[in-house]
Amino acid sequence: MAEGQIPPAGFCQFCGGPLPLAGEGVCPRCGRQLTAAGQPAPWGATPPQAPWGATPPPAGDQPWASAPGSAPAYFGAAAPATPAVKRSRRAPLFIVGGIALVVVLVGGVVASGAISSGSKATPPPSTVAAASSTPAPTATPTEMPTPTATPTATPTPPPVFTAASATMIHPRMDPTATLLQDGRVLIAGGEIAKGKPTNTAEIYDAATGKFTATGSMHSARLWQDATLLNDGRVLMTGGTDGQYRVATAETYDPKTGKFTAISSMTTSRVEHTATLLADGRVLIAGGYNKGAHLSSAEIFNPKTNKFTKTGAMTSGRGGQDAVLLQDGRVLLVGGDNLDKALDTAEIYDPTTGKFAKTGGMFEARQYAKAVLLQNGTVLVLGGTDTQFYALDSAEVFSATSGTFRSVGPMTTSRAYPTVSLLPDGTVLIAGGFDGDTTDATEIFDPALSTFTAGPALGAARESAASVVLADGLVLIFGGIDGTTYLSSVEIYGPPPPASA
Repeated sequence: MAEGQIPPAGFCQFCGGPLPLAGEGVCPRCGRQLTAAGQPAPWGATPPQAPWGATPPPAGDQPWASAPGSAPAYFGAAAPATPAVKRSRRAPLFIVGGIALVVVLVGGVVASGAISSGSKATPPPSTVAAASSTPAPTATPTEMPTPTATPTATPTPPPVFTAASATMIHPRMDPTATLLQDGRVLIAGGEIAKGKPTNTAEIYDAATGKFTATGSMHSARLWQDATLLNDGRVLMTGGTDGQYRVATAETYDPKTGKFTAISSMTTSRVEHTATLLADGRVLIAGGYNKGAHLSSAEIFNPKTNKFTKTGAMTSGRGGQDAVLLQDGRVLLVGGDNLDKALDTAEIYDPTTGKFAKTGGMFEARQYAKAVLLQNGTVLVLGGTDTQFYALDSAEVFSATSGTFRSVGPMTTSRAYPTVSLLPDGTVLIAGGFDGDTTDATEIFDPALSTFTAGPALGAARESAASVVLADGLVLIFGGIDGTTYLSSVEIYGPPPPASA
């Protein structure tokens, strides 16, 4: 090829003339439109013929007309001095291992080539060596894993109530039940027969499922309050001994199994509230005394075992409920004053020692139940109105906004039920009085603000006591079925295993 001459990028598929530029759409020799620039005719196709009446190109301008052993003669140029390779007029390709390879010439660089000898194409030695030295990849069969059956999860059976294997030593209505720090339960006081408050106490051991007697209180107590102190003792305050409302107080020590009398409250109280504060002190508020509804409040200091007055409530109230809020304040709701159920609520601030009004409830209620939910709000439910009709309404208090919102209603009206916060954040409401003593239960779901019916108690009961054990089981102690004082105990939890 002469110096400066552009090597061919391909050959015309009609006349076989060289194409000097890659991507040329018209053959410069015969003037025909190419189907694709630089694309040779398919292997085995009839060599292109000049169109009718056209003058065939001179033999010297056709690469297949070059002399054997010499470089092809290009149109208008002298043959190059380098050794020649014969080119077939058909598409240059060769066969290696049964695979046809096509010559691709881009920008004058030969990527693959074929040597033509008559009608048989023989690949260059270098191509054969490359083909033989690189074996064709062989697909490795992939072993398919044996499909395994997806295990089916065994559905968790819903909780039920089961009678405990043991009963209390004494039947009791309105006892207190306190979960001790060692996991045992202290059951104390209450009424064991009509008009007969008791000073007896007993211990339930969940590990053995048995009740054992423990030391007696210094005073019989009904409608007293019991508070677990941070040091493990239990504070008993007020109540009635059957004749008088008492101001006395005492503490129970689980280590010794004995009650110890301490200084009395500043006034006698029954149906009051006693709330453990974040700093370990106890707020005692309201209640009844000689027919009066108390607005006074006092603080118990476990370090001195003494009571001191604190700020008064904004309203006298008895039969209310109280809850320690997550911010350390105390919410007091409902109750009655002058024989009228209250729809008011107030908050005690331990840092100032004062009470302040907060938003009112949607319904006036006394003997309602209040429980702190896991999200920091407070559920208030049931109780009775001024005429002592049981209520099915419920509401939730927000400490952030200081307001109530209505939820529910419950599946049935209830006064004097047990209310237990379950580990999953729902609330179990069991038994109570709806015109008759009931065995019905229900579950409150804070996420949905709805109540759904739960499993029935083994026995209808009201004015019972309940605790939630560390393993999530709920124990319900005693109460009354309308006429009979109960010593039976029920356990709320998974159904017992079927006997063999």
